[in-house]
Amino acid sequence: MKFSKTPKENFDYAMSFAKQLQADETVDAVVSVTATPRYTGRDTTSKIIDTAEGREPEGSGKAAIFWLKGGKAGERHVIKVTVTTSGGRTLEGLLDLSIVRRAW
Repeated sequence: MKFSKTPKENFDYAMSFAKQLQADETVDAVVSVTATPRYTGRDTTSKIIDTAEGREPEGSGKAAIFWLKGGKAGERHVIKVTVTTSGGRTLEGLLDLSIVRRAW
């Protein structure tokens, strides 16, 4: 999945796991959310994922909700989200995040 934001935007993002879940299964917990630049592999989680009090990643129904922040225009990051489910499974989702100069 691809998504873009500007460096000044700070908001919550819901990553759907609906296609991977059984009909009666839900996301129980978000185990981890990590960010790495697309081409360098350095860990940039603290620069891109906002985990301030009240903004901790959480499971909600068929989705994992986490907050995005910061970055520099021109950067591309791979966001990896690991969740556990009510069915006892562990699933991973990926988001290709581009930081753009303008939202439009």
